Amino acid sequence: MMMMMMKKALWRIFLTLIAATGIALVLWLTTDTHDEKGLAVRRLPVDRGPVEEQVRVTGVVSSRDEVDVAAEVSGRAEAVSVDVGNQVEAGAPLLRIDDAEAIADLRAQEADLRRADAEVASKQSLLNDVRKDWQAGGEALQKVRDAEADLSIEEARRARIRADLSLSRTRAQRYVLKAPLAATVSDRSIHPGEYVQAGKTLLVLTPTKGLQILARVEPADAPLMRADLPAWVSVDAEPDVVTHERVLRIDPAIRDRNGTDYLGVWVSLSDQRLALRPQQQVDIRIVVRSRDAVVRVPAEALVTRNGKSEVWVVVGGKLALRPISTGIIGDRYAEVLGGLQPGQVVVVASGTPLREGAPVASTSAGGKS
Repeated sequence: MMMMMMKKALWRIFLTLIAATGIALVLWLTTDTHDEKGLAVRRLPVDRGPVEEQVRVTGVVSSRDEVDVAAEVSGRAEAVSVDVGNQVEAGAPLLRIDDAEAIADLRAQEADLRRADAEVASKQSLLNDVRKDWQAGGEALQKVRDAEADLSIEEARRARIRADLSLSRTRAQRYVLKAPLAATVSDRSIHPGEYVQAGKTLLVLTPTKGLQILARVEPADAPLMRADLPAWVSVDAEPDVVTHERVLRIDPAIRDRNGTDYLGVWVSLSDQRLALRPQQQVDIRIVVRSRDAVVRVPAEALVTRNGKSEVWVVVGGKLALRPISTGIIGDRYAEVLGGLQPGQVVVVASGTPLREGAPVASTSAGGKS
């Protein structure tokens, strides 16, 4: 009995200790005793300057004059000489289709022509002999005319064989597809061994001259697009090089690419510092709205609650949220229409999340609030 009472007493003491620890933890979290030195923050100035609202999209170096390459004959693809990204000169071979059957037909027609040549030669020789006999008075004139008719028939048959052979030789050349112009291969939908259907596009060529950038803009941003908007172009491989281009034109309708809708926006490619190639992917920032010399605050300082913008400021050494009204909001800056003035300072977290009323470390840089 005594043992059970001792166990109960120890259990009560254990529960009491846990409760006390929990209360102490709650008190520590809800008071500023651990912030005696204040929260560390980063201070950002409110100033005047340009603000740009940009639409970020990806694009690909392309041309509106792309050439679809299709075969005129059907058959098995025996060899494909190019791949996407390859540059080709005009007349360079691109694809060879199995022409074994066509070559066999060609050889048979060549044999037919040789037999026709021999038959014409035989009929010509016969006509010559009949004429000599007629001239000597040994044959009737009718035999001469019959021999001339036989020769004419064989010559006509030979002419048809020659025409068919010429056509077959032309067709045989169609089993090798050649580049119609100097270009870059931008798409390929055929591989060796696959069946080639006449008239179906097998390769797409992008001319090496007159390149532009096709930007793929989401339909939601389509109303913001218009010709002559500024655009900034960059690539991952050269992050320090940004070229200034302009929107040239906008496609009249939404396109579909692999199940994703987009609006085609064509951007100039006049600056050659990036040395872009056809089908190379680029990053584009299209400036849809901009203003100069406006009151602005770094965009990272904005706090959005219930659809309204606020910023953290320091008042009396403690943090406070201040509502502001904004105009253009860009990637780097937001236009301030009210609530802040140039020269004031806003703050952002430097590690620990900010809280209303929390003291700020006295070592933080000063500035007007």
